[in-house]
Amino acid sequence: MMIGTKNSHPLDSPSPTSAAIPSTRRLAITIGIGLTAATLAWLDAKVLRPSVAYRDMDQVWFAARHVRENVYSLIGPGRAFEWPWPFVYPMTAAVVLLPIARLPLLAARMVFVGLGAGFCAFTITRDRWRWPALISGSFLVAVQAAQWSPWLVAGLSLPWLGAVFSAKPHVALALLSSASRRVWIAAALSGTVLLAISFALWPRWAATWLTTARAYSGFSSSLLIRPLGWPLLLALIKWRDPRARLLVALAAMPHTVTAYEELPLFLIPATQRQTILLAVGSHVANLIQMRSAVGTYNAELVHSAYLVLMYLPCLWMVLRPRPIAGGG
Repeated sequence: MMIGTKNSHPLDSPSPTSAAIPSTRRLAITIGIGLTAATLAWLDAKVLRPSVAYRDMDQVWFAARHVRENVYSLIGPGRAFEWPWPFVYPMTAAVVLLPIARLPLLAARMVFVGLGAGFCAFTITRDRWRWPALISGSFLVAVQAAQWSPWLVAGLSLPWLGAVFSAKPHVALALLSSASRRVWIAAALSGTVLLAISFALWPRWAATWLTTARAYSGFSSSLLIRPLGWPLLLALIKWRDPRARLLVALAAMPHTVTAYEELPLFLIPATQRQTILLAVGSHVANLIQMRSAVGTYNAELVHSAYLVLMYLPCLWMVLRPRPIAGGG
């Protein structure tokens, strides 16, 4: 796996001076997006979808509250924490949420969503032309579902957030394929600390987690083996470009193919028009996925939708000559 040089990761804009947003405005956007996301989390729970009991981070919040116990036997269908699937996160994810574990569930969710969205907005607005990512289907679904992807994207430009990579190590490996050396070091150091804490709290978690994760069938196979997926390997022609490595790594990684998991793809566009194209594609792909979920779920249709509407456009963005400025 290739470690990027100091200034080579996908968040480096073609023209940093012309693409930069003034720091005060960027901070205001960050705070505004964070507060808006936290408010949406409250509205989603109280008004929009009160019948939906839990969001994704909730199971990790529960694990953080029971971090000295076998949470893999407590979370799942018919268990103490009712969840449709087994708990497949490593215990390091629970350790990450220890600072908010004592908060009531909704308050913890609002903090998690608000901070994650805010940090992600701060990362995205490093380039003014990348702002459409913040109204994409990928970002909005991540906020609604209280997912980790905004945190992971933020971690690529904010090394002090390196601990979040330990929450989803399989996704982290894909993202770190394009990361700067500084981010690698931060992720490695913080991950080591989190591992030490997790083993100190419950020494036997690793074997239980690996057994549970191997038995879990919710991850899709690599997109590269799909009929429309293998052309993504053409990105390796530009393997020195961190965006190319990111694209191939994300496609190769077995993961749940859904809008929020594809949020890191928004680090690939090099212009505002490309970002808008990808944002529109994410909304259409998510709509296809939602309509498919109404009846018999058609996984092949969903995978093809994300490949055609998000991954293949990203391949085009990687292979075409990179523009001098980010606005066209």
